[in-house]
Amino acid sequence: LRLSKGAVATLGSSGNIAPGDRGSVEVHLHGSRGRIRVDAISGEMYMRLHDGREDHIAASFPGYPGMVPARRFVEMILDGADPPFPGRTNGLYTVEILDAAYRSAEGGGIPVSVADLYR
Repeated sequence: LRLSKGAVATLGSSGNIAPGDRGSVEVHLHGSRGRIRVDAISGEMYMRLHDGREDHIAASFPGYPGMVPARRFVEMILDGADPPFPGRTNGLYTVEILDAAYRSAEGGGIPVSVADLYR
């Protein structure tokens, strides 16, 4: 992805979890001066700069809410509650980005913008 100010971002995802594993959801941000790893389950952040400095940033929220998403889903079905998130919009954006990535790969790595999907 090319961001509005010219920076290039790469997205990747993989997953595998064994029964009983607490799992992990991590976001890794790599930049010209270092990297940050965010543990989305615990809320902890770890920073490592290329000059060797490291820092741990404590969670500023209580961590992943466990069964709350499943509970809200059941409430939506049983009680007709509104979804507590903009799922359709976020889902559409995700599919658009994945579609553009697949088309780019099929085209030998030629950049494909989301706008190209609608031409």
